[in-house]
Amino acid sequence: MKKDKVTFAMTPVSAVQVGKKRGKSKAVAIVLSITAAVLAVVAGGLFLWNAGIFSLPGLPQKEPEPTKPFTFAADTKVSGLDISGKTVSQARMFLKLNESAFVPPKTIAVQIAGSETSLTQEDFDYTYNIDEVVEQVVADAENKLSTAECTYTVEAKVTDLSVKQAAEKVCEEYNAEPVNARVSAFHPFANDRFEIEDAQDGLTVDAENLKTQLAAAFASEQPEVTIEAQTQNVPATVTAEYIKKNLVKLSSYETTSSNTDDATNNMKISMEACSGSIIEPGEIWSFNDCTGDSNLESNGYKSANVISEGKVTQGIGGGICQSSSTIYNAAILANMGIYERYPHKWASYYVPTGLDATIDYPNLDLKLENTSDFQMFLECKVTGYTLHATFWGFRNGDYDEIRTRNEQGKTGDKSYSVRAWRMYYKDGKKISEEELDSSDYDLENGVNFTSAENDDHVVYAGPGPLPADAAPSTKATEATS
Repeated sequence: MKKDKVTFAMTPVSAVQVGKKRGKSKAVAIVLSITAAVLAVVAGGLFLWNAGIFSLPGLPQKEPEPTKPFTFAADTKVSGLDISGKTVSQARMFLKLNESAFVPPKTIAVQIAGSETSLTQEDFDYTYNIDEVVEQVVADAENKLSTAECTYTVEAKVTDLSVKQAAEKVCEEYNAEPVNARVSAFHPFANDRFEIEDAQDGLTVDAENLKTQLAAAFASEQPEVTIEAQTQNVPATVTAEYIKKNLVKLSSYETTSSNTDDATNNMKISMEACSGSIIEPGEIWSFNDCTGDSNLESNGYKSANVISEGKVTQGIGGGICQSSSTIYNAAILANMGIYERYPHKWASYYVPTGLDATIDYPNLDLKLENTSDFQMFLECKVTGYTLHATFWGFRNGDYDEIRTRNEQGKTGDKSYSVRAWRMYYKDGKKISEEELDSSDYDLENGVNFTSAENDDHVVYAGPGPLPADAAPSTKATEATS
């Protein structure tokens, strides 16, 4: 059998076409090689970046793996406190929270003028070398020393400020101002009018010396220390003897009631209410405070003539203005400060004009001030129809006697004025004078003026000259010449 011959027909290809095909294959191979190389580089870079060896542009920085923090080895102790396994910051915090454990017990007994007080370590503040000790423990650990076999101690050092404050606290507790002798009770018109409470000396603790001794007590490092504070007595300036020698009658003033019996009764009630008053230095004395509500029958007051709304009428407590006016004049002669005073609508007949003091509870009051350095005392009473007021107090060496004077001022269509003064005398000569509150009176009853010159109501008008062995007392008068 005859086999058919297979003929392959080939399309004619030029040499140029063959060359182009071969060149293209070669270019593809080159590109593939370059790509593989780049990928290899990138892969290597990614590996190195991932390993944290270096960073690639455009890629985030790879954070290195955190190193394990330093912690103290087992059995590491500071002043007996275990800091094993703690970081440096944790150890510092732990030690600072336990600072009180580093302060050794301390008791300091302070003896003060026969008394004793105690201070302990808790009364003071301290500084601690915690940071320094922790740094030393770290350094020893880094140098491979066995910190468990080393001894580390935090020292507590008392602060100078807390020592100073402790000394000042003791001084504040034991320092005592001297207490002057004083009159503790006053019995008007009795033979022994005054009960005198004796003086007490004061005490001062030497704060600087105490501070030095406290600091030395801590330096001794002994748990119990006894020290004795240095003290100094401070004597009182006013003794009982001084009071007995210088407490005298300052003034006495009397008026006579020509009013009704009920009005005189009211005067007696009000004078008795004021009697026995003790007026401390700088204190303001009030007539109304002593009498209470003089409009109440329950306080013992009766109905009598009073001036109300410019008219004479009946009212409970009528007549007590003569009591306040009597006390007012005695107060002027005793050199008391006049804090509050009011004149009547019409001039009073029982005292010199311009030297009256009206009362209308609770609206109008007579208030006097003790401007001296010592106590003052008021005793007053009504005997028959005579009102008596006396002030007691301490001698003033600036003057021997006080007198009053008055003069009529301007007269208007409806009123006239009166001026008044108190005058200070020494050895019979006037040395100064002080003008008192002026007074305006209505003219409805005409002008009534009674001169204060040679006032016969004055019983006693000054402490008299000082004894040769008596020191001047109280502050100088503020009167102007």
